[in-house]
Amino acid sequence: MLESVAPIQGNFVSADQPSQGKDLNALLQRGEQELARGHLKEAEAAALNLLRLNNSNPILIGFAGRVYIAQENWERAEKCFRRAAEMATDSSPYLMTLAEILARLRGRADEALAIAEKVLATQPKEPRIFMSAGTIFSKAEHYERAYDLFKQGLDLDPDNSQLNYMTATSARFLGELEAAERYADAAVRLDPENYEGLFLRSDVRKQTPESNHIAEIEARLSHGVKGRESQFHHHYVLAKEYEDIGEYARSFQSLKAGADLRRQGMAYQVEHDVAVMDTLREVFSETFIAQNQNPGCTDKGPIFILGMPRTGTTLLERIIASQGEVTAAGELNELSLMISHIVRSRSKNPKLSKPELVRESSLLDFKKLGETYIGATQDMARGKPYWIDKMPINFLYCGLIHLALPNARMINMVRHPLDTCYANYKMLFNAGAPYSYSLEDLGKYYVAYHKLMQHWQKVLPGKIHVVQYEALTADLETVARGALDHCQLDWNSAVLEFHKNKTASTTASAAQVRQPLYQSSVERWKHYATELQPLREILEAGGVPLN
Repeated sequence: MLESVAPIQGNFVSADQPSQGKDLNALLQRGEQELARGHLKEAEAAALNLLRLNNSNPILIGFAGRVYIAQENWERAEKCFRRAAEMATDSSPYLMTLAEILARLRGRADEALAIAEKVLATQPKEPRIFMSAGTIFSKAEHYERAYDLFKQGLDLDPDNSQLNYMTATSARFLGELEAAERYADAAVRLDPENYEGLFLRSDVRKQTPESNHIAEIEARLSHGVKGRESQFHHHYVLAKEYEDIGEYARSFQSLKAGADLRRQGMAYQVEHDVAVMDTLREVFSETFIAQNQNPGCTDKGPIFILGMPRTGTTLLERIIASQGEVTAAGELNELSLMISHIVRSRSKNPKLSKPELVRESSLLDFKKLGETYIGATQDMARGKPYWIDKMPINFLYCGLIHLALPNARMINMVRHPLDTCYANYKMLFNAGAPYSYSLEDLGKYYVAYHKLMQHWQKVLPGKIHVVQYEALTADLETVARGALDHCQLDWNSAVLEFHKNKTASTTASAAQVRQPLYQSSVERWKHYATELQPLREILEAGGVPLN
């Protein structure tokens, strides 16, 4: 859902049609209930029924738009809010939601920003307007402007918990960590149920024995926390703070409680991901690569940093981007989305299984795929000749990247397997990485990843540069020079002061990359050697070297 979208209240009882108005109110109320419960098919049915009865009321059109937002059907949501804005006497709420939708769509950011600026210039200044505008500018990666707008909203409504949280998030992106903690603390104080603020407050700095929130979180849990999502957020916060102060046994106990709660109810089966990686090794074989040597798109712009999450990919991105000719474009999902879209359209089968999708992807026009990717991402270079796509999951597509973009550079960021797995296990991801909430799943996934990367190194010799996190933290200059050489970039000593780079960071490592290089995360797994023993056995059985 969009962060600041809220129901727009209204009543449909009129003097000339009182019975229809009552019927519409009752039907809308039922639709709202279905939407709140997550029953999206039922909510859509209610929305369509409402529009059949009255297709000119902006409140009803807006409700339909909110249903489509929940379904992530952005095209229909856009149409609804555009139509609602045309029909409404006060169009500003509908226009701002429309702008939020457009800001999420690649290539529509300028339109979104223009709408937001128009509303800001013409409408009375209200907290919700600033909240929506800040969200729009943040989605369009104008983080400083977003931060300013959120703060203007707080000037009008300082006791708004959600506004405080969103301001804290923007401050964190920009490296204003003390401010981020202050705003997050206010968000939690104003709304003790704001578990996202609770999590952010803990994450922006290392807690100390003298200054932490452990007693508060323990008290919350002992009194009972409502809602499974809020419960596991509390456990993850507690685990992080116990680790910060060196209480490792208590940290892991809290972490396991949170991970077990997070894993409950998930339909994920790691065997499906393992099957995909096995199929990739089978389909993109040495013979297949050798038989497909026709040049793809020859653009030299993209640099792919890939690998398992939580291995230092953001750190490496900041280092390379500090060279001067490179833009850190962040974690782009364009490649995976376009592969899936093109393959499913080509096969005329929207229900292809993932292994079937892999097999069909080997039949693509690789040059066209490369050109499509360049067309979708080159604007993110912001005038520089190179840009970094730091989506870790792109390790699945090394074969396709080579065939579609033979001049693109690939770097696999690696870290000790147990540190990697533990770092994934303790991370509460917003989305993705469903394997990370079970040590057994983690072990199986990592073994499959390891085998796949061995395969890519064999069939694509010299194409994938490996950067070892431990080596990077021990000798920044040597490792950085090697990475820049692989990318055919000139040396610039500014990479040694990457932490002074003012560019916003929106990843989980946003706080860490503001610091000079440190080695405290190396061999962190040893604090949990006993607890991680089942994971170690899976990795060893899978042939993963742990020395």
